[in-house]
Amino acid sequence: MIGGLIGALTAGGIPEEAAKSYHEHVAAGDTLVTVLAGNHNHEELENIIRQHGGHELGYFSRFIDSVQSLES
Repeated sequence: MIGGLIGALTAGGIPEEAAKSYHEHVAAGDTLVTVLAGNHNHEELENIIRQHGGHELGYFSRFIDSVQSLES
């Protein structure tokens, strides 16, 4: 599971240190939520997640840039 989660996150463009931190939280029983967002709405989505108890949020533009063609 360790390599699987970290590998999946880093393959998606999340920096290794952040992926390791997220893994530690999941291993401790926390829930990991990922959202595909564009530059135009990531702040709004972060605010919604924070309002519902989210913490340690990260916005990783490299991942978004790699799937930019999905946005219309």
